[in-house]
Amino acid sequence: MKFLKNLKESASYYLMRQGPVNKEWDETLSRCMDKYEVKYVDRYNARFNNGVTVWIADRFYAFGTPSFPHSVNVFPKLKTSKRLWELVKDRVPLEKTMKEKLSEIKYYDNHDR
Repeated sequence: MKFLKNLKESASYYLMRQGPVNKEWDETLSRCMDKYEVKYVDRYNARFNNGVTVWIADRFYAFGTPSFPHSVNVFPKLKTSKRLWELVKDRVPLEKTMKEKLSEIKYYDNHDR
């Protein structure tokens, strides 16, 4: 059963990506994860202490590509992408639900004036 789950995950990863795995980028990203800590995370990017910034939105469509320059489409291996996700998943700010957004709106009726 685990084999089928991994197969499905791998197939969807490779079908969703917009380019082939780049060995050099995969090694660079792996080295960053080994040697440096993640300094900054927002909904779109993760930045390591050495200044390397990685796109982490759209998992796994463009996930793991260098954030700058945007025109570079180099992708890490699935294993490296999973490892990156494990590093950042607890630090990515979650988007608020509609209920949370609505609860922040202050409603005024005519009787309060």
